[in-house]
Amino acid sequence: FLPLLTICLKDKISYNSQIWFAFLFIIVLGIFFFLKARLIDWQAERKRYPAKSSIIPLAILSSFILFYILVFTLLNFLRYDWLMTISDVGGFNQIFWNTIRGRIFHSTWYCHNFLGAHMSPALILIAPIYTLWQDPRMLLFLQPFFTGITAIPIYLIAYHKLKDKFLSLVFACCWLLHPFLSRINLCGFYEASLASFLLSLTFLVLIKQRIKTYLLLAFLCLMTKEDMSLLMAFFGVYI
Repeated sequence: FLPLLTICLKDKISYNSQIWFAFLFIIVLGIFFFLKARLIDWQAERKRYPAKSSIIPLAILSSFILFYILVFTLLNFLRYDWLMTISDVGGFNQIFWNTIRGRIFHSTWYCHNFLGAHMSPALILIAPIYTLWQDPRMLLFLQPFFTGITAIPIYLIAYHKLKDKFLSLVFACCWLLHPFLSRINLCGFYEASLASFLLSLTFLVLIKQRIKTYLLLAFLCLMTKEDMSLLMAFFGVYI
């Protein structure tokens, strides 16, 4: 995988057209053979070692999420070094830089205050994380981090409905392999990364009928960005 990755990264001009197909091909092929090798005797292991067989899907999911975050963080850092990061990252970096210094959401890029452009006060929750490393690359790490861990509530939602850990793992892996999601992760930093995790977590507590927690998370989703209200309206239809 690493030699192929290096070859694809050499040609920066056609980077987007090459790396995505190489990455997708290697990941899908690797997951296929890995699962095929592990699942041949899965049924036998479930009968002989019930506790062990229940850990296997969680171990696969955890490894896949970690690998996903590492790969996209590396690619984002390389794009940053090559000056290929879009300007929105600089705008968000300035917002967090000013916020942790008392000038909350102040920005010379977004009408003097970011809330004048987008209703996203929930981003202030990321400010304490930004203090650990006050650098634009921190945001380029947080984007794949939040989209990656979104696979966890998706897995739990699927398991709640299907009661099958392997099928639940398939749904979580489908989320991580979605082409549009990969495209977002290579485009910088956006509120959608935080919203994806919050929305999936909100739906999880909803189907488990934890109403108080649902109302709190629903409020946080609405505070992520103004267009989240359109998505939350479908939660009302579901209810």
